[in-house]
Amino acid sequence: MNECENVGMDECENVGMLECISLNMRSLNHSIIEPLKITLKNREIMENITKIKFVNKLKARTKKAAIDVIFLTRNFQQKKELQVITYQIVKSSTSVAANYRAASRAISERALYSKMKIVEEEADETVFWLEILQEIAPQLEPKISHLELEYVEILKIIAKTNKTLRMKFKK
Repeated sequence: MNECENVGMDECENVGMLECISLNMRSLNHSIIEPLKITLKNREIMENITKIKFVNKLKARTKKAAIDVIFLTRNFQQKKELQVITYQIVKSSTSVAANYRAASRAISERALYSKMKIVEEEADETVFWLEILQEIAPQLEPKISHLELEYVEILKIIAKTNKTLRMKFKK
């Protein structure tokens, strides 16, 4: 059979025509499929690198946003209601960053989803406290507005990720 690999049709006298065509097809498949496998593997590697970069950027972004909230609250007056809000918003914003970091180290998709749901809830809570702050401290509106936009965007990213994970579980 080896003598018929990669042969032309007129060289197939010692084997049947169908067997010769089959041998040529296997050879053709090998020459087409192997490079495709390598290309797909390279694409998969590039997608993984892109995902890792995205995760690292979002980790840095959630951390920076939490630090920005801390800096914002440092200048608050020592009024009782602001102390409560300060405690809550610092707690929820740092929880977003900490839990996203933990989620990036999850050992399974279920563990990832569980952590990401916490991130989603904490980001939503942070948006809530920022909305409260905007109403009771209008003089801080530009700083608060910037943070609110950042946390709304983070919330959208996390919610979309959670939706995608949820769809995987339904399959």
